[in-house]
Amino acid sequence: MKNNYPLPNVSVVIPAYNEATLLSCCLRAIKEQDYQGNIELIVVDNASTDKTEAIAKKFNARVVFEPSRGVVFARIAGFHAATSEIIVSTDADTVVPANWISQIVRELSDSEYAGLVGAYSICNTNTLPKKFVKLLIPIFRAIDRMVGAHFAGANFAVKKSAYMAVGGFHTGFETGEDLDLSYRLRKSGFNLKVAYHIRVKTSARRLNEGFWNTFINYIVKNWFSLVFFHHPYLRHLSVVREEPSEIKDVGMA
Repeated sequence: MKNNYPLPNVSVVIPAYNEATLLSCCLRAIKEQDYQGNIELIVVDNASTDKTEAIAKKFNARVVFEPSRGVVFARIAGFHAATSEIIVSTDADTVVPANWISQIVRELSDSEYAGLVGAYSICNTNTLPKKFVKLLIPIFRAIDRMVGAHFAGANFAVKKSAYMAVGGFHTGFETGEDLDLSYRLRKSGFNLKVAYHIRVKTSARRLNEGFWNTFINYIVKNWFSLVFFHHPYLRHLSVVREEPSEIKDVGMA
């Protein structure tokens, strides 16, 4: 990414609870970015009991400790700690392409936009249900765009000034805090850039709980409730962790 003006600093926030298995893959991809500006890498250790903190420090990440369990509390802690105007979000079970941050900064160079909605696909479709969901993702994405195009925690960016202006994440959302943030930004008059060409790969580990349970409750009911009623259907998320094979397929094709 070549420019004739100083590149903005970027903070990358990654919430992590017992993510020792996959965190290295995620952080390695961040470290291999082609972005020439400064990247502040923040891992929020959400009271992990494994080696999450040690792995984060191995990659020279800034570790923020958040004792209140729940991804929304971890994201709040990370966004509060971020020192850059551009804050980029991803998850510990996600692998990003080498030009991820460069593309985001390029898209947000237009002052019209307060944030960016990216896209995601599934890393490793090692079961039939995961193959099926992989096919459904573009359909859900098209539907979501028709009703506003919302943030997904694995791949979005927001300018901190806009984030603060709407009061940040709402702590009442154990799930969907990302989607709710984008809804309130638009409601407050901020424009979001829809950039589905900026795509990351994430695990489908929640499907390991059972296809129909996950698909109906998490994907259909929860998404519908968040989009149309602005509150989550699910009030509690169980902890689902995985084997390393979940993000073994790290190619971006």
